[in-house]
Amino acid sequence: MGIMGVLFNPNGRIQASQFWQGIIVLVGIQLLLVVLGLVGISFGGAESFISFLLVYPYLCVFGKRLHDSDKSAWMFLLFLLLYIIIAVGSFFFIPGIGDFMSQYMALAQEGDEEALIALGEQFTVDSQRGVLYVSIGSLLVSNGLLGLIVARMYSNPNANKYGPPVGGEPMDGGQQASDDDIFS
Repeated sequence: MGIMGVLFNPNGRIQASQFWQGIIVLVGIQLLLVVLGLVGISFGGAESFISFLLVYPYLCVFGKRLHDSDKSAWMFLLFLLLYIIIAVGSFFFIPGIGDFMSQYMALAQEGDEEALIALGEQFTVDSQRGVLYVSIGSLLVSNGLLGLIVARMYSNPNANKYGPPVGGEPMDGGQQASDDDIFS
């Protein structure tokens, strides 16, 4: 299956190597969007829309790998939830976020909207590099951690309800032929 099939076809099964190819492409696209957004290159807000659209290729990549281990692609929702938790949790690692939040809460209680806006603008300028590092770190950690979990899942060497085995036909006894078996 080619990379377009890995990214956009939700049916069937894929091996761990094809799974990693899909994850690398998706992470590359997300890294590009993060870096372009943080250096000031904008596409009129299309970055958020593109990031939202990447959920479908992630579903396809994770779903096919889950299919290979006899699991439903619906389990992807659990991985999506974990990804969101990691992304939101990483927000608290932005340098200066604690000071910003305490100042913001104090100004909010006073009701000084102009001071709130000024504080937000100053924090945005001051923390831009920190946001870049935290965003990239969160992206890499979440995709790496969740990717390792899914890539290391058991691969059913036999046909299942999601399709035939990937990487060769099952051998006698239900074992799947590996590259070593094919070339020996």
